[in-house]
Amino acid sequence: MSNYEGFRQRKQLRVTSDVPSVAMRSGNFSQIAAPIFDPASHVQQGGTITAQRFPNNVFPQSRLHRTSIRLLDFLPEPNQPGSSFSANFQLGKSSLIDRDQFNQRIDFVESAESTWFGRYSWSSELSLNPGLYLNGGKSVNDPWQALISNTRTLSPNLVNDFRFGVSRFSNNGVGELAFVRDELSELNIPGVGKLNTVHLKKTKNFVIFCSRVPPRRWSHERYGG
Repeated sequence: MSNYEGFRQRKQLRVTSDVPSVAMRSGNFSQIAAPIFDPASHVQQGGTITAQRFPNNVFPQSRLHRTSIRLLDFLPEPNQPGSSFSANFQLGKSSLIDRDQFNQRIDFVESAESTWFGRYSWSSELSLNPGLYLNGGKSVNDPWQALISNTRTLSPNLVNDFRFGVSRFSNNGVGELAFVRDELSELNIPGVGKLNTVHLKKTKNFVIFCSRVPPRRWSHERYGG
């Protein structure tokens, strides 16, 4: 006996977030009233630290680090009207779930004294949870199980059971760009080693069990005359 089940789901989601203005992406933070001080100008005199303010909160282009500029690839520009920083970016994105499951069972009568049973189950699930912009996550699950057992009658009042099984569960949480783009190599951030950008979260369980019931299922009946 075999059976297969499949499930597909697609949903359109509205992602809303707060992102820096176009001017801020080029180092112009004049829209912020609070003063921004130049860290390179810090001077400490006793317990007092002083610093010079960036003129009109605008950073010189020469002070923008190349890695910061590359990181803007993962931070979209505002697409909503107005000068507010609140909910100034909206985007429609799709979430998906793909699920497949397969089961097979086999029953075999070897003889009047021995019967066999076998089962194999496999499933796979992929889900995509979209993020702001290239920052979503994927979840990949692929568990499977296998089992075989034998029931053997040794005598009219003695039965033995034997079972052997294997169970595996794997859950992987990966980034949206996994298998698509190696962003860490592109950014090459100083001090950050090569990380595994494919498996951000990984859980695996592998279980093997074997049980043999000794010939102890014994029954005895006696009838009085």
